[in-house]
Amino acid sequence: GRAGVAMALGLLRRELDLAMALCGCPRIADITRDLVEPTSLGPPP
Repeated sequence: GRAGVAMALGLLRRELDLAMALCGCPRIADITRDLVEPTSLGPPP
């Protein structure tokens, strides 16, 4: 229900906040492609 969605979104927000802090990105706009590591085993796009 609504409470579950709110909880899930809160968890995602905290994870994003932590990941951004660990990368030194204070704003979403500061996240660039060079900070994202592909998880597939194929060649990068």
